[in-house]
Amino acid sequence: MNSSARPTAPSRPPHPAIDFYGGQLCTSEAEVKAHPDRVAAFRAASVKRLAYALAHKQATVDLILRSYSAKKSLEALLFEAEQTEMLVGQDPDRIGEQDPARWRS
Repeated sequence: MNSSARPTAPSRPPHPAIDFYGGQLCTSEAEVKAHPDRVAAFRAASVKRLAYALAHKQATVDLILRSYSAKKSLEALLFEAEQTEMLVGQDPDRIGEQDPARWRS
């Protein structure tokens, strides 16, 4: 949810066999078996992207507003960045893990 209580859309991956939803990376077993290098590369790029975005929230928001969309305000995007950091935690390398303790926190 964003600061105006409207749901936000997850980012779209470049390939339909990989799905990013709510901080989780999901794909099929068939995709992992058929294209393990692609799956590993997508995961690594996603972790790197998230780590950068969390470490550089203002720059990321500025880029979104300048190059992609001004549908949301600076304040709304910064709020979403803070909420994302709370959900992901301080360890973006854990993206994609299924840890019951993480879901309870």
